[in-house]
Amino acid sequence: LVGFLTACSWSFIEEVSLWLSDLRFGRCAAGAFRRRATCGGSDWVDWSSHEVLAFAMYAGISTCLATLSAALVRAVAPSAQGSGIPRIKTILGGFA
Repeated sequence: LVGFLTACSWSFIEEVSLWLSDLRFGRCAAGAFRRRATCGGSDWVDWSSHEVLAFAMYAGISTCLATLSAALVRAVAPSAQGSGIPRIKTILGGFA
């Protein structure tokens, strides 16, 4: 049961992340939650026809995803904040 629920949660997270990644570049006119791969060539609407909108969507969605990931790390695993490189350098330098 735990393995099945883990697989279901992974599948959901994977599909949502792929959909959000595609949303940065355009949308499907045939369905709001369809990805570029399943949309069909003529139904896909690229943001590139409007340069300002294309930039705003790409930058806005990317910023929202980065903010969401930082908030999740801070809420779920605060000890994982930062890259860890300064800590490793300190440990390798002989200070614990």
